[in-house]
Amino acid sequence: HDRRNDKRCCDSYPKHRLQHSPVSIRYTRLVTIREALAYGSARTSPLEARLLLQHLLRVDRSFLLREPGHEVNDLAYDALLARRPGEPLAYILGKKEFFGREFRVTPAVLIPRPETETLVEAVLERPPGRTLDVGTGSGAIAVCLQATRSV
Repeated sequence: HDRRNDKRCCDSYPKHRLQHSPVSIRYTRLVTIREALAYGSARTSPLEARLLLQHLLRVDRSFLLREPGHEVNDLAYDALLARRPGEPLAYILGKKEFFGREFRVTPAVLIPRPETETLVEAVLERPPGRTLDVGTGSGAIAVCLQATRSV
């Protein structure tokens, strides 16, 4: 039984906290950041719950800590939490940090993996030379090597 599609579930919430969705007859409940993080942490890791909420609100972590009473549309957050099984968080957020730099990623690009940073470190330990990075996706390896060596 999906409580969000049942209008009776909304009867217990204060009417000023409900919004009628113009697209359907479903009601959205406004929840606080604190409530959204608790709910999200029960469905995914606390880190992913926080990152998804930051993405939804377009805020940084300090905002979530400063404004735990800020209201969030629970259906929008729930939609982000209900991503396809196995869908990487980086594709939803559209970015991934690698070797101290942020890279834009899409489903058409391989996501830079943390263990690949050891490859960058190993290459940086060698004397500078020519490096060829072919077909690796985001280009994170070549970008990090060039940026680190040119400093």
